[in-house]
Amino acid sequence: MAILTPERPRVETIARNSPPIETALEQTLEVLGGNDLPIFEKRDEVIGAIRSNDRIIIEAETGSGKSTVTPILALAELDARKPGGRVIVTQPRRIAAESLERYLSETMGDRVGFRHGGGRRITPNTQLEFTIERSLLNDMVRGDDPLLERYDTVILDEVHERKVDLDILMPLLKQAQEKRRTIGKPLKVVLTSATMDRERMLEYFEGASHVEVEGKM
Repeated sequence: MAILTPERPRVETIARNSPPIETALEQTLEVLGGNDLPIFEKRDEVIGAIRSNDRIIIEAETGSGKSTVTPILALAELDARKPGGRVIVTQPRRIAAESLERYLSETMGDRVGFRHGGGRRITPNTQLEFTIERSLLNDMVRGDDPLLERYDTVILDEVHERKVDLDILMPLLKQAQEKRRTIGKPLKVVLTSATMDRERMLEYFEGASHVEVEGKM
């Protein structure tokens, strides 16, 4: 496909101290403001939705803590179910992926990493990975992991932007989910946005759980 370009990553592997997962999650939520973030107030509902369904739609207003807290809650759910599992989060832009990785790595160490066509910061300890939609799409179309078997949970953040990469990625993820169910390796897909077309998303991702989170205003 013409829209896909080969990646030439600049590998930057670093070692940072990683505290135990429970400690890391508690410290990170404390730094983020914990109870002051609206999405944190719904943490049990978010974790419960991820635990009970393979398709989850989180409609969270700006200022709710969606982009920072949702990946942490997804990792907490996964670690309880499958210690050592991996979560990957897509952002529309590189700067967002790197900024979130840098912010969360202050408390979670090299358990958090990022990668895209311009560089990467990944270690063997990385469980929470930030990337861009193009990179994940390349993994499925041009790479050696069309079913994303390296990952257990995929989070598509800011899905309301609806770029071409994302429009191609969503049906591929649905196909990957169906195929992975047949081999006993379920893949959870979480879609988050502040302004998504809720009805169309729920219709397209049939059977998805829906969680709505208000903002601070």
